[in-house]
Amino acid sequence: MLLSAFAGANNVHIVPAANTYVQIRGLAWPAILIGWVAQSASLGMKDSWGPLKALAVASIINGIGDILLCRVFSYGIAGAAWATMASQVVAGYMMVENLNKKGYNAYALSIPSPKELIAILELAAPVFITMTSKVAFYSLLIYFATSMGTISMAAHQVMIQTFCMCTVWGEPLSQTAQSFMPELIYGVQRNLEKARMLLKSLVLVGAVLGIVLGSIGTAIPWLFPNIFTPDQLVIQEINAPPSQPNTSTRQPWWRPRGSRTMRHGEAPRGDNHGNPTNPQDEQLGNTRDILVDEGDPKNPRNTDNREARPNDPKTSHRNTNRGNVQPENPESSRMNTDVRKTRPGDQGFT
Repeated sequence: MLLSAFAGANNVHIVPAANTYVQIRGLAWPAILIGWVAQSASLGMKDSWGPLKALAVASIINGIGDILLCRVFSYGIAGAAWATMASQVVAGYMMVENLNKKGYNAYALSIPSPKELIAILELAAPVFITMTSKVAFYSLLIYFATSMGTISMAAHQVMIQTFCMCTVWGEPLSQTAQSFMPELIYGVQRNLEKARMLLKSLVLVGAVLGIVLGSIGTAIPWLFPNIFTPDQLVIQEINAPPSQPNTSTRQPWWRPRGSRTMRHGEAPRGDNHGNPTNPQDEQLGNTRDILVDEGDPKNPRNTDNREARPNDPKTSHRNTNRGNVQPENPESSRMNTDVRKTRPGDQGFT
């Protein structure tokens, strides 16, 4: 149900594959949580080599697993999920073993006391709010991307992976600040001068790294999109998403194709043969737009489909005048008839 809501009505066909991927990846969630705790403990003790080794081994396992399961054995998205799950389990195990080598019993289970629980909540509350906000933000991005169709979703996946690869380079700066800044500000060996120097160094390195990674992250999908996908539709969506149709230049719905509009003061097309203009057309308050489709064979005013008969009132030049179109209002028709009868030379042409 939740996957269907995220996928949207346009991508219902991907729900079974997504369900398979989530179920397999869900098996590694306990190992992921344990690995995060062990990694934070190691970084808190200023040990970055243990997490680095675990990350390197996990990356190798994930890469080899993707090639074997997806390319060689053709397991598809399920193979990618199994490879990622295995790498995360191995990474969690290596981080726990790294703590055991330092003299800690990482496999011991204990229930915290109420005071310890309150202390943990006070420390974890800001981090919990930050992580929850990030998850909500990225979930909202995924929701809107999947609602735009399969092509847009694939392009979003390419761009979000590029973003993640660039943000990984900033993670060491974050871990350095979390490991050293608390001790320099609140620790036994408190030194605010060193804390300021470390802060300036982190900000400077972060600014330079951000500019470089931002340029790389923008240039690679733009100049080398084929390294992500061979699909030209996805590449077009990555580089230049199609704009919305410009409705300002479209023909109005009320004007049929091939028609023209006769406005007040416009000379009628064709031979008028001296037929007088409707007096109401000379009044500004009674200006009317008349649609005339000259190419329509069913149009009664199309004289090309009739045989001209001089004595036939139905085909006379005066009655087939295209510019003098009588209004449909009966009162207005009688008024026009009365006005015409008062003109000399118009007797008999009503």
